[in-house]
Amino acid sequence: MILEKSKVEITEDFIRILEILRRYAKGKDEKAVIKFLINYLEEGKMLEEDIIPISKKIFEVAKKVADHDLRKEIKYILFESSKKLKRSEREKINKIIEILEYLKNYIDKKPFKSEEDYYLLTVINFKIERLASNIVTSVEAEIRDVVMLSLKIGGNELKKEVELLLLGRKRRKVNEKFLETKRLLIETLEMIKEEISKKEYLSSIDYETLFLINLKIFRLEENIIRNINEEFNSLLSLARKVGNYRMREKINMIKESLR
Repeated sequence: MILEKSKVEITEDFIRILEILRRYAKGKDEKAVIKFLINYLEEGKMLEEDIIPISKKIFEVAKKVADHDLRKEIKYILFESSKKLKRSEREKINKIIEILEYLKNYIDKKPFKSEEDYYLLTVINFKIERLASNIVTSVEAEIRDVVMLSLKIGGNELKKEVELLLLGRKRRKVNEKFLETKRLLIETLEMIKEEISKKEYLSSIDYETLFLINLKIFRLEENIIRNINEEFNSLLSLARKVGNYRMREKINMIKESLR
């Protein structure tokens, strides 16, 4: 909750949130309110008793100019308190933050960013800040939010990978067959990655595929593996995306070698 910080920190947070809302404000009234609040805060005149009324005013503006995801993040930062988490909960939240950093890195590295990309970066930054401060609704709700966010960022394939990383069962006891399967899957992913890297010009699909490959490798190294058919069908789909027929033949041969 905003009250848990010093007055200087609160003022800085208020101004930062208002500056972000200013990007999305279209109505004259909202723009005027934002400008007035920023000017007031920059003059350093805010009193302790002003904090709650200003928080409410900022959220009123957010409800008018921001969509559901951003509005929700601003509400949590302004009004929710940090929680004491159990060790297992903290580990899960750390994993969520790690995945959010992956998603942020993916958008950052896009050769061309849309308005939606910049907006999603704003939401991700708010989420990381909030979760790092232990402002959490419930682990389950946070997982749902990140899964839906990944769907917006990279479609169904990315959503599946994020779901597996957060909800998939990590294999504790492994045998030789499991290790061999894991090795072949990672080697195949590295092979696709290498083929893409040879291209003189990388398209947006190539960038998306490289990101998915890195996420898959990360998941496999965590010993989270689906059934073999699903894994290899996913690899064939990646090879198809980057338009390499020979690579698809190789992948099918590797798949047959595991039968």
